[in-house]
Amino acid sequence: MSKLTKNIIVVAIIGAMVAVSELLHDPEVIFPEIAAIAAGAILSEHLSWHVDRKRIFITILICATLGMLIVHLPGPVYLKMTFAYLLGQLVMLGSGTSFAPMISAIVLPVMLSSKSIHYLMSAAFFTAIILIAHAIKEKSEPKVDQFFKPQFTPGNLMHVGVRTVLMLLMIYGSFKVNMRFMVAPPLLVAFTEFTNPHAKARQRPIVTILLMGFCATAGALSRLIFTMQLGLPLTFAAVVASIFFVLMMDFVNLYIPPVGACTILAMLIPAKYVAGFPMQALFGVLILMALSILVFKEHDV
Repeated sequence: MSKLTKNIIVVAIIGAMVAVSELLHDPEVIFPEIAAIAAGAILSEHLSWHVDRKRIFITILICATLGMLIVHLPGPVYLKMTFAYLLGQLVMLGSGTSFAPMISAIVLPVMLSSKSIHYLMSAAFFTAIILIAHAIKEKSEPKVDQFFKPQFTPGNLMHVGVRTVLMLLMIYGSFKVNMRFMVAPPLLVAFTEFTNPHAKARQRPIVTILLMGFCATAGALSRLIFTMQLGLPLTFAAVVASIFFVLMMDFVNLYIPPVGACTILAMLIPAKYVAGFPMQALFGVLILMALSILVFKEHDV
């Protein structure tokens, strides 16, 4: 499967998801993490996580369902988001995988108070489409991914606790200063991945931060210019933004899945937040990268 073919598949999947959202007049069909899963499963030479296709689908389904249930719990959003983040980490730990995008599946509906069943259906359907594409890629490129064996590491419970406390403080502070997208779900996924000192993002932190900032800006500008100013369909803006993030990851040769999700999140958030979204995303990734480097040392893993 050529690089161009992979890029086209990823952009087409994202475009189809946003198009369905527009056809149904329901923005909650847009699950930004589809861009991340597509990048990690199709664009990257190997799966970006220690996981198999079955567990990707099951954990996304479980976490999306749990997120929609947490929405109905009493209490402030920042506490429910923290609880969702904790629960997502526990599901990841129990699954024996490093598949962090499941965290976005549980946190996103809580942050946006999503109650539409279309969210759950979209997350399941488009994840399945990506996994079918990955299976085809695997057949065309033998030995793309190694045999998966779950890794259960109870000792990582301490890391779960530390991450949760840090994110409670970060989420609370972000809401206090009215900059909630500093802790947008793709950034929580990114932080979870950053806390692994061996992660590719940790090896090239400056490039990772700039990539996230550029792609968040591309997503916001695409929506501002093409949809909000020119009145073109949101699908057009999403496709343009998707092409940008795919080409940017190719250019820097660094496939960081949360970058894709952050780009497409700009298509989902309320219109009044779009202009300020890139700045919040950049500040957020800066702080989260710094926290991960300062707190999670190589000898702790």
